[in-house]
Amino acid sequence: MGKLLMATLRGPAFTPQFCIGGAPSGPNSGLEISTQGGNAIQFVLPQMTTAQRNTMPTPDGAMVYNTSLIQCQRQRNGGAWNQF
Repeated sequence: MGKLLMATLRGPAFTPQFCIGGAPSGPNSGLEISTQGGNAIQFVLPQMTTAQRNTMPTPDGAMVYNTSLIQCQRQRNGGAWNQF
């Protein structure tokens, strides 16, 4: 199971860049999952209940898979959790 984790530092303040499965495709990707070489790679969101999600400080842009009631992906935006 050959996975590559690569960090590239650039700019005056070190900006990390991480790519799993290959090299970063460009300077603006902070985290990238590549399928170079034909390997199937999946991205799995953190899974938690609504109660668990509500107990942690969460910035806008965070994503979780909510396992309570209606199972769905949620994203934090404008201080609220929205289904996407």
